[in-house]
Amino acid sequence: MTTGVEHEERVEHEERVEHEERVEHEERVEHEERVEHEERVEHEERVEHEERVEHEERVEHEERVEHEERVEHEERVEHEERVEHEERVEHEERVEHEERVEHEERVEHEERVEHEERVEHEERVEHEERVEHDERVEHEERVEHEERVEHEERVEHEERVEHGHEERVEHEERVEHEERVEHEERVEHEERVEHEERVEHEERVEHEERVEHEERVEHEERVEHEERVEHEERAEHEKRVEHEERVKHEKSG
Repeated sequence: MTTGVEHEERVEHEERVEHEERVEHEERVEHEERVEHEERVEHEERVEHEERVEHEERVEHEERVEHEERVEHEERVEHEERVEHEERVEHEERVEHEERVEHEERVEHEERVEHEERVEHEERVEHEERVEHDERVEHEERVEHEERVEHEERVEHEERVEHGHEERVEHEERVEHEERVEHEERVEHEERVEHEERVEHEERVEHEERVEHEERVEHEERVEHEERVEHEERAEHEKRVEHEERVKHEKSG
């Protein structure tokens, strides 16, 4: 049989073991809860960190996309401005070239007209001098002929007087001679007047034809110039409309 002391010691031992086990259990539970808490805290911090990293990467990505779009937009605007500038410079150079060509053609035309008028004038002067020379030669030949006839008549008259012809015959011959000279002078004057009127008429007709030709050429050049200017303005307008539509399309896109 066990004594009362042994019983008490055993009970006390069992209680102490039980107490130790309970304390050990509580510490273990407390340790597990602490470990679990730390793991949960660590997990939350990791999740929070990952979300923050993900957020920063998303923000960085959006900023990079926004930057690239802005750079792309600026490059496109710069390209369009450069293209527009080059087209404007090209248009100005083309207009300047056409005006220079037009000026050179006008100067060339004026020089050609001036040359033709000078040649025409020289030919007319040469013609008039030749006509004047022919008329002078003709006049000299006529005067020479009249002097010869007069001489022959005088010789004949002297011979007639020498043979006793009457003075009336001499008077009639003198009157006839004067009438013939007067007739020849009148004919010569009428021919000269007729020649001057013909020359004046030819010069007037020639001048009117030249003026009419120059006005026609000037009209054709003006029409051609207006058509070219109208064509350039229409082309420039179409380019500007196309450019505005492209810019509008890109902005809306």
